[in-house]
Amino acid sequence: MVVVETGVVGLTSAVLGSVLGVAVAAFMLMLSGGLSLATSLDPPWLLIGATLVFGVAVATPAAYYPARLASRMAIVRAVQFE
Repeated sequence: MVVVETGVVGLTSAVLGSVLGVAVAAFMLMLSGGLSLATSLDPPWLLIGATLVFGVAVATPAAYYPARLASRMAIVRAVQFE
């Protein structure tokens, strides 16, 4: 359950980071005069998709080992320091 939740957090972070990155890039292009309302912004969809996959692929294994250790402990010991 913890690993799945971490995957969702990784995906959400990757989506927010991609949206914010494209928005900041468009804003910077507008400031420099390279992008106007008449032109369109063509985001790199392949890189955005790779970012989403990478966000989940890094977050999920990172949570696996601590979750596995916590699952082998007694419940009282696992939450002792919270």
